[in-house]
Amino acid sequence: NTLVEHHAFYQNNIENVDFAGEIVEIGVSAFEESTVGTVNVKGGLRIIETYAFLDAKNLSDINLNEGLISLGQEVFRNCKSLRSLTIPSTIKELPISMCYVCSNLEEVIIKGELTDIYRTAFAYCDNLHSITILNADAPNLHAQDMGENGIQGAHPFGYDSYNYVGNSY
Repeated sequence: NTLVEHHAFYQNNIENVDFAGEIVEIGVSAFEESTVGTVNVKGGLRIIETYAFLDAKNLSDINLNEGLISLGQEVFRNCKSLRSLTIPSTIKELPISMCYVCSNLEEVIIKGELTDIYRTAFAYCDNLHSITILNADAPNLHAQDMGENGIQGAHPFGYDSYNYVGNSY
């Protein structure tokens, strides 16, 4: 089992990353503030830790594998080039501020039995127009602990209302 260590590529000028089956965990801030643009994951990745891709402003494409079970808080925060994201069926919850200020994120597809979407998961994703959840039950939306700014930025989608129609928000 192999780990990409904490801060391994912090502020690194790396363009593309391909992970084979031996990588099981990407550590805290592993690619924070790097120039990584494309990440392909195949096989055994199970955990992506908190801040792993924080401020990776060139990250436009990340392919997450089935078998991934955990995404850390603020994992894709401020990834301004990210346009779409597909969450594998093995992920059961979306953490706090997962895609906070991913201002060009347009579409999210969630493949599995998602149980929870935590506050600010998609807050300030100004171009997010479609979230599709490919399961029959709506997940729990957590908007507690809103702080002094009220609901704006605290709701999972960054606003105080949403519509659940079938499998799309």
